[in-house]
Amino acid sequence: QGLSFILAYMNVTDTSHKEIAYFLPMQVLVEFAVDVIEPDFDESSLEADLSELGVTSSSSQCFDIEGRKRCVWSNIPLFLQEPSLSRIITVSGKDSTGNKKTTVLSLVKSLPVDKKAPRIANLNVQKQGKAFNVTNPGTHQVSINVDILEPETGLDTKTVKADFSALNSFANYKNLAKDSCTQLKDNFTICTWSVTIKLDANGLNHKSLSFTAGDKAGNNITEELLYTVFVDAEAPVPV
Repeated sequence: QGLSFILAYMNVTDTSHKEIAYFLPMQVLVEFAVDVIEPDFDESSLEADLSELGVTSSSSQCFDIEGRKRCVWSNIPLFLQEPSLSRIITVSGKDSTGNKKTTVLSLVKSLPVDKKAPRIANLNVQKQGKAFNVTNPGTHQVSINVDILEPETGLDTKTVKADFSALNSFANYKNLAKDSCTQLKDNFTICTWSVTIKLDANGLNHKSLSFTAGDKAGNNITEELLYTVFVDAEAPVPV
């Protein structure tokens, strides 16, 4: 059979050596291993052309595994611009008698692409830390918050906005950026707005509030959530 080189594996991780769950343009680290099929392989003769990985010189670590030599190249930095990575490398070496073998190998890796937009839910309107569902007519300073779930590539908080014009037609409450977002456990983020609302209509009021959010992969969503508040404009009945 003679000297031959076989790609054993290829890994792509982030710069902390953690697995990449979803693709984002980012700096990554590449590692690959080549199995050498030849009992009389001259390890000192091993060379690799990694120019397609942006590497001008490289070194590997070789060890014995299951009757063959495995050589590993690791911590190769590369900026990942697309979810599919495809590079050509050339590996060469000699056996103990000086016969040289050169093999072209393909390094191919595809990362999952995040196609899910954030999920927006759990609208809460509060005044002084208490639920604001019943009130008198007039203006009120309230805190409005929603929960946003984004377990894939993460929430881009710069995209979080809301339309509260249904609560106060006199204020510029369209496309209103959040005041703050706080990361919670289980990939939830709570985002909050402090606004002044004006309610004059007596009785039960159903207000449709619009929220927009995007993730770091560029997926965006606009969600309509219903806020129900009872406005009591009637004076107390004398007893």
